[in-house]
Amino acid sequence: MNSTKKQGSKSSRSTSAAAGTLRKRADGRWEGRVTVSYDPVTGKQKRRSVYGSTKSEARRKLSKLITEIDEGTYKEIQHVKLNDWLDTWLEEFCGDKKPLTVQKYRGTISKNIRPYLGNRNLDKLTTMDIQRLYNHLSDAEKGPGLKPKTVKDVHSILRRSFEIAIRNDLLVKNPCDGTILPRRPKADVKPLTNDQIREFMRITGEDRFYGTYYQVTLLTGMRKSESMGLTWDNVNFDRGTITIQKQLQQLTEENGGYQFMSLKNNRVRTMRPAPYVMDLLQRRYWEQQYDAQEAGESWIAWKDEPTHQTALVFTDELGNHFTQQTVYKKYKAIVREMGIPERRLHDLRHTFAVISIENGDDIKTVQCNLGHASSSFTLDVYGHLSESMSRASSDRMESFIDNVILNKGESFLPEDEIGEESSKNGKIIPFSRIISTEKLGKEIPV
Repeated sequence: MNSTKKQGSKSSRSTSAAAGTLRKRADGRWEGRVTVSYDPVTGKQKRRSVYGSTKSEARRKLSKLITEIDEGTYKEIQHVKLNDWLDTWLEEFCGDKKPLTVQKYRGTISKNIRPYLGNRNLDKLTTMDIQRLYNHLSDAEKGPGLKPKTVKDVHSILRRSFEIAIRNDLLVKNPCDGTILPRRPKADVKPLTNDQIREFMRITGEDRFYGTYYQVTLLTGMRKSESMGLTWDNVNFDRGTITIQKQLQQLTEENGGYQFMSLKNNRVRTMRPAPYVMDLLQRRYWEQQYDAQEAGESWIAWKDEPTHQTALVFTDELGNHFTQQTVYKKYKAIVREMGIPERRLHDLRHTFAVISIENGDDIKTVQCNLGHASSSFTLDVYGHLSESMSRASSDRMESFIDNVILNKGESFLPEDEIGEESSKNGKIIPFSRIISTEKLGKEIPV
């Protein structure tokens, strides 16, 4: 008995490796632990853990850690507050992001991360802590009830910042790993109907300054900031094209206010809109020249012809750029007058996409015009069939059946199985599609 116990005393869960130990955790991963130092007052050990999906991976990491300790190059994990780390991450590791993106990061961190976890030690955060944060943010009764996309934005910030913390030896593992995000509903696309489009064009036609902006945005599918940032050097009247290569975005005053910025996905695109759109822009060109003459010295958009060519297409009576607040307020006034106050400005872009598809544009063309990163994304958002597209598809299939199958006089059934009264309008209906009933005394085509 004793000899058996001795042979089995080597545990499958724990083996020695130099000054450290290896064990298999309940979650299936392997953990290597080693003493890195001793508390000078209490004399208690300070231990550090490394993890691996396999025993050999954990052993490699443990051996590397032991070597660092032996050579004096090991650095203990610092106890940094999440607030302090996020400040460092924003300042030092977001230099490759657009200013507007960093501005949005700051807003999300301030509203949805700092109040809940900001004072927690970075290295003490667990997956459960992060999951509870997501659950609270999503809870409409006990929490702010944020949309799934906003919670995903929080997750993206935390995950990226934690990855950088791991590279800088401030974390061992990413506490975002293993969390579950709330399910995002499919994008709610609500294009304007044909009647609504006509009404929209009528109302916007009454505003000489903002009307053309809304009409061009609707008929090109440009994002609102892309339309606001369109300049005359990107409008080619000879070729009938528009090149969309920048957008006008609003930053905070401390970051410079309104600025030209690169496009979303950095995808410069050239589109050939309908000639009607180019006529609208041509009219806008001459109207702007008239505005400049009327304003005189007060005109600020340009001072000579070279600067005129690079000036904004859409300006007010003094040549000032449009503001996002004014564009939004005027649009909401329009849709309220139309009786559809819930419609968003972005719905103009959806409308362009849907009417393009309904009128025969293929998905690839629509993707290029909209500036989407991939045609699969365009297909996912707009690939559903509208009622008119569904009806057109049904009509095309019926035409195929008429021309290719039925009008050839082929039933694909033995001749004796064809009903005598089954031929109608030159079409031969197979016997299987005839309901025969002695009681009715007649045959009814299905």
